[in-house]
Amino acid sequence: MIPVFPIIALLMASKRTPSEAEMGAQSVPIELVGWVFLYFFTFFGLGSLLGEMQFEIALKWVALLALFCAVPLAFPWMMARRVFVPLGWHRAAYRFGRLSHHFMARDHRGGGALAGALAILRVRGDRTAAIAWIEARLAEDQPLRGAGIAAMGFLQLARGDRESARQMLAEVDALSPYAVPYVAAMLASEWRAAEAASRGDWAEVRRAGTGPNLAETRSNATRFLAAAASRLLPLELDPRGRPRHASKLRLWWRWLTAPKRFRTWAFYQRARDSEPIPSPTPPRVKARVLTLPPRARSEGPDRLRRALTLHARALAEARLSDHDLVRLGRVWEVACADAATVRTSRQRFATLPDPLHPIRDLRSQVEADLGHLLARHRLRLAPTGDDESILATAVWHALQSLHEEVESACEAYCLRAIENRRLPAPAEWNEWRALRELCDQAIARLDPEVAAATFPYWNDAITTAACLLYNQRGEKALANAMFRWLLARATKLGCAGAATLHAENVKCEV
Repeated sequence: MIPVFPIIALLMASKRTPSEAEMGAQSVPIELVGWVFLYFFTFFGLGSLLGEMQFEIALKWVALLALFCAVPLAFPWMMARRVFVPLGWHRAAYRFGRLSHHFMARDHRGGGALAGALAILRVRGDRTAAIAWIEARLAEDQPLRGAGIAAMGFLQLARGDRESARQMLAEVDALSPYAVPYVAAMLASEWRAAEAASRGDWAEVRRAGTGPNLAETRSNATRFLAAAASRLLPLELDPRGRPRHASKLRLWWRWLTAPKRFRTWAFYQRARDSEPIPSPTPPRVKARVLTLPPRARSEGPDRLRRALTLHARALAEARLSDHDLVRLGRVWEVACADAATVRTSRQRFATLPDPLHPIRDLRSQVEADLGHLLARHRLRLAPTGDDESILATAVWHALQSLHEEVESACEAYCLRAIENRRLPAPAEWNEWRALRELCDQAIARLDPEVAAATFPYWNDAITTAACLLYNQRGEKALANAMFRWLLARATKLGCAGAATLHAENVKCEV
């Protein structure tokens, strides 16, 4: 019997498309070769071994050899995940993970790196050489896609850096679903949910289990943790007015279909017995106010000394609120304009051409200190309404400094893309993540109107860089992630033109 169907499948798979070439896909999926061997064994070798067909003894040994070779080739991801990962053999896991076409059709090299990173987590002792070997394979993978991003996150976990691992694995959810293999998204969301549950961060558990790209890539364990988290969180309603928490029956089903049921029995009981309650209205907390020591308060007319005392306390505070800074600015405004302060300056500096120059110097120094406090405590930068006050000047200088910092970072990123100065794929993603976090921090600190007026400057530079990465360097997954971020921020800030543009950009092929 001639194996007609495997031969047809091989011929069809041998037609290599450009997108597969960019992803490092094999021209002929090795799994199909394994299935041909299994076909040969099933219809020829098994029949001869059972005596239904009369073949030579040598053919029987060939059939056994075909079976021995067929199983690993037909199920390469199973071999990597179930055999080499538990053994900690990162090189074998990498090579077999890369062969998988069924699970890693969109990212073969990234799939191999993901399997290798999972194997490194099982290694006891020094992991430095193994991590360096996998990172060298990732550096060769241009461009990097979803499985490679997940591999980078698990490599950070192997180093012991859980925070970086958490941030990198969260990147998988920001990618287009077409750039992330199913297994990579499932492993990333499962680890994020389990790690957040270990910290008691139930809101993060629910986010990890209900992300926008994870509707079809959640494992049973992730679904169970998300259902349990919904019962441990305060009651919330969806846009239709229905409660978002899981019922007891649904929670039981999620626990029953999840793995390691005996280990999660106590946790299941805790979530089952927890009845979600409506979210309480947060009480109005009186703003914390910087206080002066009794001696300073009793001095009365000496407003300059009182301002200096309050200033010193503000510089020594580990946590400062907006209200504290507003009060400090007002105290300094009163102290600098006080008649006693002006009289003392005229008396002590009468020999100077301008006896009030020391007060202006003091005012400038106070403005600089308030600007440093704004930056150190990441306080919100909102216009005060009085453009000539000390606080308004400090806020203006802080706004200028923040705008220059973000704009220079965006321009440097764009210039590197224009000059085609390439970085290794992991470093390229880290550069984008750092720039994105800087922009997000700036938007969080800015007044909405100021952020909406400032965003177009950043948008132009980032859009140019993303287009160059997409069109010239083939970094389609990275460019798509950039377009998605720009779309979300433009929509949030009300930039209709940018939102319309990026709504079209995210539709490009990934």
